[in-house]
Amino acid sequence: MSLRIFDTVSGSADDTNQHPSTGLVLEHFGLGTLIDSYVAGWLTHLTYFEASLEGRPLPAGQFWALCATFEHLRDSADDGHLPR
Repeated sequence: MSLRIFDTVSGSADDTNQHPSTGLVLEHFGLGTLIDSYVAGWLTHLTYFEASLEGRPLPAGQFWALCATFEHLRDSADDGHLPR
């Protein structure tokens, strides 16, 4: 897994040659056939992170319920063409 944080103060561009005001790139490598089992977890963690940044943290006890919701939504929408 890698984490890269950047900003325009340094003047450096991201991979798309854009200069975002703030950016965060997360990459998870080596998942192989486990990749599908990580999607809902990443979405859940990032939802909690976003809520925390907004000053409205989500209750920790709701983590697995939200994760299950993301799993259900992805399963019901997956026609074999969702990005991996």
